[in-house]
Amino acid sequence: MTTEAMLWQPSAERIARANITEFARRAAGIAGRPFPDYAALWRWSTEEREAFWRALWDFAGVIGERGARTLVDPAKMPGARWFPDARINFAENLIARRPIDDTGDALVFRGENKFARRVSHAELVAMVSRVATALKEHGIASGDRVAAYVPNMPEVIGATLGTASVGAVWSSCSPDFGVQGVLDRFGQIGPRVLFTVDGYWYNGKAIPILDKVAEVVARLPTVERVVVIPYLEASGQGSPDLSPIRGAVSWETFVGPGRERKMTPQVSTISWAVAKTAPCWTSFSPAAGLRSLMYSVQVSTSRLAMADPIAPTPMNPTRSVMSLALSVVLVVVMLAG
Repeated sequence: MTTEAMLWQPSAERIARANITEFARRAAGIAGRPFPDYAALWRWSTEEREAFWRALWDFAGVIGERGARTLVDPAKMPGARWFPDARINFAENLIARRPIDDTGDALVFRGENKFARRVSHAELVAMVSRVATALKEHGIASGDRVAAYVPNMPEVIGATLGTASVGAVWSSCSPDFGVQGVLDRFGQIGPRVLFTVDGYWYNGKAIPILDKVAEVVARLPTVERVVVIPYLEASGQGSPDLSPIRGAVSWETFVGPGRERKMTPQVSTISWAVAKTAPCWTSFSPAAGLRSLMYSVQVSTSRLAMADPIAPTPMNPTRSVMSLALSVVLVVVMLAG
C-alpha cells in the first residue's frame, strides 16, 4: 500500500530561520535571480558549480585561504578537484569558532556503566594544545603518521585533533583487533607515535590489552613513542606496568602539566599547520589481513570544514563536537554521492 500523504512538514517560522533559507537568500544576490524553492537552488548548484561552492565557502565561514581556483577537471569522476589551492587546517575549523572560556559540553562520554565524563570546549582546546605541543616536541610534523589502538573516548578526540593541528596524518583501529590485524594495517603506514589504552570494557568485563600492545610495538619498528591512556586505571583497576613496551609513557607524562603551562587553553596558542593536498587521516576497509584497502582522506577538508554551518536546520549554540563530527560525516557522504 502506498500513500502520498506528507508525514511531516516544518512550520513557516522554522523554514524562515533555517540555515538553508538564509543561504538561498544570499545565493540569490550572487546569482542575480531569486530561488523560490529548493529545486531552483539545486539547479543553480549544478549549473553554476563554481559560484555555488564559492558562496558556500563564504557562508560557512571556513577558516583558511580559499585560493584562486575553485574547480579543476570538472568532467572527471573521479579526478575533479575542488579548491585545489586552498590552505586550511581541519582541527582549527572544528574547534576555533568557540570562545576560549566556553564551559559548555564539547564531549559527553560513558564507558558502559564504569566510567562517565564530560569535557568542556575550553578543556578540549587545552587538551588539543597539549597534544600538539607534545607531538611537536617529539619532532612530529606535516606528513608524519600517528596511529591509535583505542576505543572511542575523549582523549582520542584530543589526540586526533592535536595530530591534525600539526599537519600529521591520523589512523586508528579498535582495541579488540588482534596483533596481526593491527600490524597488517599500521605496517602499511609506518607510524612514529602510537596512542593506545591499558584496556577497555566489554559487557561489564575489563579487557587488558597491554600484552598485545607490547607485541605490536616489538614488530613495528617505526614506532618511537607509545602513549598509554589510562582507561581501566581511571575506572579503578590499578596502575599498569608499562616497562615491557618499548618507548611507552603514560598519557599524563606525554601531555602533562609542564606543557599545559606552555600552551594555555587559548585557541590562539595553537600553531595551526595549514595543508594544501596532504592527507588528514588514513582509513582501512573492513577486509581482513593485507587485503584491507588503505585509503586516505585528502584535504578536501575544505569541504569538511563547511559541514556544521550548512546544516539545513538553525544552529544550536550548545551543539557538541561529537554532533559536529557527525555533520562532517554526513557532508562527506553527501559530497561523495
